[in-house]
Amino acid sequence: MVSSIWKTLFIRNVGAGRPFLHECPCHARRNVSSIFLVYRLFFSSRSTEGSYAIENAKLVTNILRDYGFDDTAISKVARLCPSIYRLSAEKNILPKLEFFISIGISSSDLPKVLLRRPRVFASSLKNQIAPCYDYLKMFPDCEERFIQMLKYRPGILLSNVDKCLAPNLDLLRGLEIPMSSIAFLVTRCAPAMSRNHDKFKGFVNQLVAMGMNPLIKTFISALHVLCAVSKETWEVKVKLYKSFGLSDEEIISAFKKQPSIMALSVKKLARTMEFLMNEKSLDKLVIVNDPSVLLLSFENRIAPRFHVVEILIKKGLEKKFSYSFFLRLKEEEFLERYCYKFKDELPELMDIYSEGRSILKKCESSCFST
Repeated sequence: MVSSIWKTLFIRNVGAGRPFLHECPCHARRNVSSIFLVYRLFFSSRSTEGSYAIENAKLVTNILRDYGFDDTAISKVARLCPSIYRLSAEKNILPKLEFFISIGISSSDLPKVLLRRPRVFASSLKNQIAPCYDYLKMFPDCEERFIQMLKYRPGILLSNVDKCLAPNLDLLRGLEIPMSSIAFLVTRCAPAMSRNHDKFKGFVNQLVAMGMNPLIKTFISALHVLCAVSKETWEVKVKLYKSFGLSDEEIISAFKKQPSIMALSVKKLARTMEFLMNEKSLDKLVIVNDPSVLLLSFENRIAPRFHVVEILIKKGLEKKFSYSFFLRLKEEEFLERYCYKFKDELPELMDIYSEGRSILKKCESSCFST
């Protein structure tokens, strides 16, 4: 009975290149020996083929262990990229591991890097991974940054050079965008460069239609945001801004100044806008003219600093203040200007500020845990 279940899972999933361990019992997913059990059960009537498959599976597992993968990591690879066990351990798996070590990925980082995108194991080193790496590292002064980026986004090596990367790069070059800016896009916003060329071109044209200058750095930031935010999410955020009185033109104006305002989570955006616009009656033009305020931490900076300044005004110790001024001050500068300066008149002010931040952090944590 057990054998028939394992065989069914194997035939249905591994044979089609799908993650069979996803359907297996939890204890089996964590047990590397389960992989060999499946092979033995499936290939028991095929002595030659079965013997090779089992031995290859052992070799793959041993090689992964030699390169720092523990049993949990190996099981995760098998679950997410089952085809790894249909590849030659010595001809396919080992050369890929050696390649990543050779380009600067440390042996301690290697398992973490490849677990972020296990499908890299199933890709051709000669025809995909190495050519893509060679193409991307050609940008001036970006090889070291590119290696750092690979640690977090190894999937960029699965990008199609001829159909995506090269035409996208040519498009940016045609707009005379500096290579330094393109290198920034490659190393900091790699998924944007690997987008389908037609979609990528559409995003570029959209920014040009907004009146953005391709030669300024915010153009690249805006392009990254457009590539990362879905059309549906974009529309949700536009609707949210409009609910606080901003027009289409004002939203675009703010976006052009600080593209990241459209990359904020809806929750963060709604909370900050509600606080500034409704609770503090901030004029919308403050947001339009200085949208970077929205990027500041609500619980660490915006709310506690407003509280401190309002206390000072209420006590008659401050009369005028600029929102942008006190929100943008570095922490030590804010403390010096608004807390330490009035320690004789309000010795408790520093405690109020610190406790307020602590309470807001706890509220934030409880919100995310529910």
